[in-house]
Amino acid sequence: MTFMKKLLDLLNMDNWNSRNNSLDDNDLPPSAPITHSLPEATSRLTSIVNFWRKHPQIYTNDFHIAKPEEYLLYGKTLLLNVYTKAHSLLEKFPIYFYSECHISDPLKLQSALLIDGYLEPASAHLALASYTIPELKFIAESIGCTKTGKKAELVNRVYHALDKEARDTIVLQSGLYMLSSKGRLFMDKNSDYIELHRHWEYNICLSEYNQNRSSENEQHNFYTIAYTILLKKTSRKLSMHQYYRIVFDYLNLYDIAISESKYDLAIKYCLQAFYLKTCCTHTISLHPPDRISYDSPDFSNDIFFISSDAPRLAHLEKYYTPDLVDNLYNDITLPPSFMEKDVFSCMISEMFTQIVFDFEKYNNILRKELKKYISLL
Repeated sequence: MTFMKKLLDLLNMDNWNSRNNSLDDNDLPPSAPITHSLPEATSRLTSIVNFWRKHPQIYTNDFHIAKPEEYLLYGKTLLLNVYTKAHSLLEKFPIYFYSECHISDPLKLQSALLIDGYLEPASAHLALASYTIPELKFIAESIGCTKTGKKAELVNRVYHALDKEARDTIVLQSGLYMLSSKGRLFMDKNSDYIELHRHWEYNICLSEYNQNRSSENEQHNFYTIAYTILLKKTSRKLSMHQYYRIVFDYLNLYDIAISESKYDLAIKYCLQAFYLKTCCTHTISLHPPDRISYDSPDFSNDIFFISSDAPRLAHLEKYYTPDLVDNLYNDITLPPSFMEKDVFSCMISEMFTQIVFDFEKYNNILRKELKKYISLL
């Protein structure tokens, strides 16, 4: 009876509640999780809501249309670039001549370049170089030349064995063209446009590029021009609290700094881009604080960090100092981050040290914070 009485006493709710109320922190099991206080987390997210309410993202297209003569010069340069090596005349043209260069009739432009003397038939030597080794061996054998050796040796041997009439015949039959001296001079002056085309992802419009292309009769190289434009663009966007594509602007600045071996600048631009990723600016633009949404959004497919992010930083560890992160979190021109500073610092550390960086772990952290953010709207 004594055992049963004790058991009944233990199961008595009043006694059980009394026991629970008497527990202090020391009575908690060692494995009990320690969490951040809810008011503190809510306050941080509330400040994020207030920031975006104060700075709504109104996007404007800053990619201006250039003048027709600018597009003509740009398209002319890209077309002549095809003929820096011997090449047959184009019959079909890459789509960028229409979309990027705004050239409505590239075939007519090519004809004009021929008439104006920018192109000329390729030399016999270049025409021979366009042949395959079996073709060169056949020609060598037919004219009594030795057909052994590497391709360059075959080309030289056959070329010197042919008379002028035979060389002219090969030129005509090849149908190949190359830059004339006039064309080469033009390309020397405008080769920076080739780099602009190769880096079209920098989102630098042609008119803005031309405005920064030269100063005091001195023409700058592409990277100097692009760096100047991107710095102006990021500064303008930050001053207006408009963050559209600014992540890409900083990654492009990172690429330029890497190409110029300015690694101390490269890591700053890379960290700025990563910080802005944690601000989820694109997602915020889809779910601004003052837009009422009746359906709770699903962030499971939202991607902020990808596998190629970590390699950008991997070789820059010796240029990293913790104050770079402190500066980001104290910069009032930047939006507030959904990731706490210590978590961000941990992520950067793992990018330096992990063989396989778990980027999805940090994507999930941001997705959870976004769900909390949405719940406050």
